[in-house]
Amino acid sequence: MSNSSHVGTGVGSTVRTERHTIKRWGRWWVSEEEFLKYRERQVLRKRAKTAGYDYTQLDEFLEMEKATHGAIETARSREKWTQRELRRLKKKHGLGPRANRTHLKKVYERTGDEEVAAFLRILTTVTASDAEKLAHIRKLFMSDLNPYDILYQTALTVGIQLRKK
Repeated sequence: MSNSSHVGTGVGSTVRTERHTIKRWGRWWVSEEEFLKYRERQVLRKRAKTAGYDYTQLDEFLEMEKATHGAIETARSREKWTQRELRRLKKKHGLGPRANRTHLKKVYERTGDEEVAAFLRILTTVTASDAEKLAHIRKLFMSDLNPYDILYQTALTVGIQLRKK
């Protein structure tokens, strides 16, 4: 059987036929939709190959890409929320635009404002036992926060108690 018997039977063809009337990327296609599916698949294969995946691992690549995209979007939205909340608390307590978390920590020490404590994720150290503090720190390390926030909040939780002693 020769290759010429299969020409014109699929959605793409190397030669123009009655069915294949749209020319894209050096081939003739049955419809624009079929060409777009093919193009999307080829672009996906190229991205997967660039990322180190074999063309047979496209499903794994798509899952990894989806998870990565989700993590990036979550981090971006969390960062936006943090910036909005920081601006709101600075305005509430009359802090300047260059004030940062350290300034809020001092506001918390001075006022005991629960909103500031919640923003900084500070344990109420006046009544917290050592076991509660350790449980809080363990919970921080198991959370999906970025490492800087985990270390900062741990320092605040421990630091404020050490300072009061």
